[in-house]
Amino acid sequence: MKRNLTWHRKDYREDRFRDGLILALVHSGVCVCAQAESGEYLFVANMHKSWQFNQDTDPVDTEIFGEDLGQRLKLAKRRVLESKKTEEFEIHIANDGFFQIVIDLVGGAYGEPLILTMIKDISEERHREQVLKNLLRELSHRSKNLLAIVLSLASQTARGQSDLASFLKIFRGRIFSLSASQDLVTDMSWSGAGFHDLVENQVKKYFPDDITRVKVKGDDPVLTPNAATHVGLALHELIVNLASRDAQNGGAVSAVIDCWVLPNEEGVDETHITWRESANSGALQPEFTNVFSEPMLQRIIPASVSGSAEIDMDGDTVSYSLVFPSAENRFN
Repeated sequence: MKRNLTWHRKDYREDRFRDGLILALVHSGVCVCAQAESGEYLFVANMHKSWQFNQDTDPVDTEIFGEDLGQRLKLAKRRVLESKKTEEFEIHIANDGFFQIVIDLVGGAYGEPLILTMIKDISEERHREQVLKNLLRELSHRSKNLLAIVLSLASQTARGQSDLASFLKIFRGRIFSLSASQDLVTDMSWSGAGFHDLVENQVKKYFPDDITRVKVKGDDPVLTPNAATHVGLALHELIVNLASRDAQNGGAVSAVIDCWVLPNEEGVDETHITWRESANSGALQPEFTNVFSEPMLQRIIPASVSGSAEIDMDGDTVSYSLVFPSAENRFN
C-alpha cells in the first residue's frame, strides 16, 4: 500500500500532536481502532453505527463486529503482526453499505507495536461507480440501437433511389432528424423528449422563418428515448412532404398536429398523434416525396413503438395517425 507523505519537525515531540491529531481524526469520520499486540483495545474513534459495544467493558473483536467479521479481523491482525505488512479488504453490510478496512502496524511511544484498524465508509463511492456502470451500459445499448436505426435508414433509403445524389440528399435529411431528436433526449439527461419540443425541432429545419406553418395542439407528453427517436423520424417524413408540396404551391400548404393521451377500450392509456395537412383550393394533388415515406410511416415506425398507423389522402388533404401505448411516454 502506497503511503501518503507525512512529516514533523525532528525537535518537536510526537506526543504533543496527540490532542490535535485525535480531534482531526474525530472530524474526519474515519473509524480508527488502536490495539496492543495482545489484542487489548486502547482507543476507538468514530465507530460506525453498524457496530456498537458496551463502553463500560473492554471490547473484543467478536463483540464489536460479530462472530464472522470479528474472527476475520482477528486473523488478519495476527498476519499483520507476523509479516509487518498492511492488509486491506472491503466488506458489505446489508442495509448499511460498503466499508474499506485497512489494518496496519505502528510503533508505540515506548517501542511496543500498536495495531491500527481503519474503517472507511465507501458506500457513496461504490454507489457512484454503480451509477457510472449503469450509464455506460445504457449508453452502449442506446448506441447499438442508433447504429441499427442508421443501418435500417441507409438500407430503406437506398431501395427507393436510383442515383447516389438522390440517396445522399434524403439520407442526410433523415440522419439530421435522428440527430435533432437525440439532442433533445440528451438535453433531458436521456429521460426522453417533450413532444412539442420534438415538433418544433423538426419543423424549424424546413420552415425556419415560420415554424407556425405546423400548428401543435393537445397534450405534451415526454416521450421515451425510443419513442422520441421514431416519432421524430415520422415528423421528418411528414414535414419533408409538406415542404415539397408547399414549394410546388407557392406557400399554400399548412398542417395541424394533435397529440392526446386517451384510454382505449380496456382502459389502458394510449398516445394518439394525428397530422392533418391541407392545401388551398387549386393546389396540386398530395403525394409523398419518395417511396420510402409510406413504408416508414405505416410499418417501420409503428412497429418500433408497438403501435399502429394509418395514412389517408383525400383530395387536397393528407392525414396521418399514429397510436402507441403510453408506456412509451410519461408526463412532466
